[in-house]
Amino acid sequence: MKRDFGESGRLRAPAADAGLLSSITPVFQPHRTTQIRSPYEVNETLWQAMPAEARRRVGDSMFRARTFEPADRREFKADPRSFGVTVAVVHFSGTRISASALRRSMAMNVAEPGVGSYTFGLRKRGTLSIAGSEGAGHGTWGVGTGVLYREREGMRVITSDNHAGLAFELPYARITAILQGLLERPVTRELVFKPSFSFETEPGASVARVVAYIEQELSIPGSLLATGSGAQAIEDLLIRTLLTAQGHNYSDWLQRAPGSGAPYHVQRVEEYMRMHAHEPLNLEQLAATAGCGLRSLQMAFRKYRGRTPLEALRRLRLEQAHREIMDRGAGQSIIEIATKYHFSNLGRFADQYRALFGYLPSQTPRRF
Repeated sequence: MKRDFGESGRLRAPAADAGLLSSITPVFQPHRTTQIRSPYEVNETLWQAMPAEARRRVGDSMFRARTFEPADRREFKADPRSFGVTVAVVHFSGTRISASALRRSMAMNVAEPGVGSYTFGLRKRGTLSIAGSEGAGHGTWGVGTGVLYREREGMRVITSDNHAGLAFELPYARITAILQGLLERPVTRELVFKPSFSFETEPGASVARVVAYIEQELSIPGSLLATGSGAQAIEDLLIRTLLTAQGHNYSDWLQRAPGSGAPYHVQRVEEYMRMHAHEPLNLEQLAATAGCGLRSLQMAFRKYRGRTPLEALRRLRLEQAHREIMDRGAGQSIIEIATKYHFSNLGRFADQYRALFGYLPSQTPRRF
């Protein structure tokens, strides 16, 4: 069977399918939709269809960690043509959105833990089931239910016959960064969401409205919210909504978090510091971000945070350094991480680190 690739290298979907698919979700657009003949070809075809920039950013780790197959191999042998899959993939900010539609049941087997992301899924048709791994919420969910899970080794995710749905692979590092900002304390234990919630009632209905908003924006050519800082904004909107709407092991702390009553300009400066903690920052930049004078900014932070803006920045940098030291990401040394966050005096860095976390940087336990 000859495959028809467009100029971008993406496998073209039949034009007649485009309207029907977009009625399922606006994420299905002809320029990003891929037809896959068999579950066994999912990894290969998606890799071929992925733009070069996305390949470099994502790497092939997700394809090594996952394998796909028909849920019923005997049925596949009897009628392989009925097992075709249609997929549309969008990358915005650090999130990967996959829309899928298939006629026959398919299974995804996880060979390696997905440490880099947290998946939020919802059904447009059919059901999704999770089984086979300790530490994951097992069950079967249908339309009207949101499902949250991190991929675990041995996990098996099964979509039913006549299935269509969306999966948001949200960057775990960004989720924890936002949670730390809301809590004003380090996230030292793995974040674990309750596995499911209903879209029919609040607060789950709020999540459904945010998803509908994102779907619509991604269908509009040239939307400012689909690229750059706009994409970061809608990614953060979805993450914040999930953190506040759905229960997790930090929910009690979140309800008692001190930041809930702070004025918007204080929260805006804090978010700016989180996003630019590795860059050189000064009071003048922070006041310009807040839209107020230096004295007003100092007074607001002392009133609502009990510390100066620069003390808040130092604490935030310590928290981000702590997280990276726990992950030992990209083979960085402790010295490199400290320097990245502008701690030039390593002895003072170690003292401040121990005062905040109770142990020296070299004694930090690994997260995984």
